[in-house]
Amino acid sequence: GADNPGASILRDNKHIDTSLVKILDSHATATYTVILDRLGECIFGVGDMEIHNKISREYLLSLEDDISQSSFVVSDGNISENALDTLLELCGRSGVPLFYEPTCMSKAQRPLLSKHSGSLTYTSPNLNELVSMLETLPDKPTIPDISHIDIDTINALARLSVRLLEEYGMSVILLTMSKDGVLLSRRGSPDTPLPTRSTLASKTTLDRYSSVYYPGNPASNVVSVSGAGDCLTAGFIAGLLQGLHQDHCVAAGMQAARLSCIVSDAVPRILEANKINWNQKIESVIIM
Repeated sequence: GADNPGASILRDNKHIDTSLVKILDSHATATYTVILDRLGECIFGVGDMEIHNKISREYLLSLEDDISQSSFVVSDGNISENALDTLLELCGRSGVPLFYEPTCMSKAQRPLLSKHSGSLTYTSPNLNELVSMLETLPDKPTIPDISHIDIDTINALARLSVRLLEEYGMSVILLTMSKDGVLLSRRGSPDTPLPTRSTLASKTTLDRYSSVYYPGNPASNVVSVSGAGDCLTAGFIAGLLQGLHQDHCVAAGMQAARLSCIVSDAVPRILEANKINWNQKIESVIIM
């Protein structure tokens, strides 16, 4: 929007190419206000995402050349179903990996119900969003109690994540579990390079699935958990675009999430590449 929040986003992100950003005079920049408890946990949030509806099929088709030349595309669930369907179509047509951040339970199923669901490469649901995704499976599998995470729950979630990979042709599910860590389920072994544009064509030849659990290492001085999941995703994607091993990608994401947790800003101003140890070793448990 042509307003102060929009101007602030552009002013504070001069290091980002914003040449394709449209400024709409008649609409407000999307905003989201979260209410936290005394431990920094989210109680509920109120958002105005109306402007996202202006990301239409027609608008995305006008950007087809830009999308087709991209090395990677990231979308969250705030765009319309029609826009997401179009984005999946364009990425599939050009062989561009698409990473989907579900945003909330009600939007988690959207790419799976698209006729272009096979173009989805990555998704990063939290526990509740994964449960929503699992409800789309035709065999209606038994879903474990996710109110308490133990090794049996992790094993069950790994098997169910692989079911989603098999059903929809995805390559990677990055399941975020707050203080309990991350479960990465994927096509290929843990040592197979994560899929990028150059390797995407080979995903259908990977008939092995693997799942690795990365225990959490939560911050002790939490101010706000709002934004931690997005920072984890950002750190993970930054690592995979560098061609790092999946362990280092997850480690980078966890470091970014911890930085988010200790400040009130959703994305900490100190979050820069030099704040991340890109070669940090991380505890991991191979589940399958």
